[in-house]
Amino acid sequence: MYKASIILLAVLVFNAAESRKSGTITIGGVKLTNYSVEQFMNTNAQIWTVLTSKTPAVYCTVDMVQNITDDTIFFTRTSMEPGGIWDHRQCKGIVQFKQLVRNIMLVTCQAGKKSFPGTYEVLEFADGNDTCGVFYVVPAKDFHKGTLAAGWYDFRLKYNNKGEPFRKCLIEFNIKVGKKKQQSKSAYNEGMCSHNKFWRT
Repeated sequence: MYKASIILLAVLVFNAAESRKSGTITIGGVKLTNYSVEQFMNTNAQIWTVLTSKTPAVYCTVDMVQNITDDTIFFTRTSMEPGGIWDHRQCKGIVQFKQLVRNIMLVTCQAGKKSFPGTYEVLEFADGNDTCGVFYVVPAKDFHKGTLAAGWYDFRLKYNNKGEPFRKCLIEFNIKVGKKKQQSKSAYNEGMCSHNKFWRT
């Protein structure tokens, strides 16, 4: 079932991988974009989740990459919990299926001695400059069972993006959320999220 899940997800996102770079592949005569999660995460900019279809929505989630090795992305993920409490986690994203796909990372996080359930995070779309992306997030326990429908979409935007390119990601996000008959929810508020001193430089 585990291998079947990998193959199923590979078919769903139409990706094959040999390197960190995004590119194109052709399946059945159709040219498809092959997005690289390592290339997207290779940045010094804060990566904010601004929209999500997760229920309930988690506010002010921001990822800050610390280091990238051959197959692992080390980053900090911080978000606002109910009651205005900031939650800071040390995370790693393992790109473990690189021979099949390069847009999937298994994310596991820890806060002190506390570990959190893992998620598979799939980069289904990114704009040409990797300033924004649309991720499909599936709890690892559901992914291993082959239950991909339990996931949600995140629209993630890099903090230094000051122009309009993110509109492409917004359009793709709305299309994907609509197809799954999910609801888009705001996950970012400038006034509220800017109080997080943890991420500011």
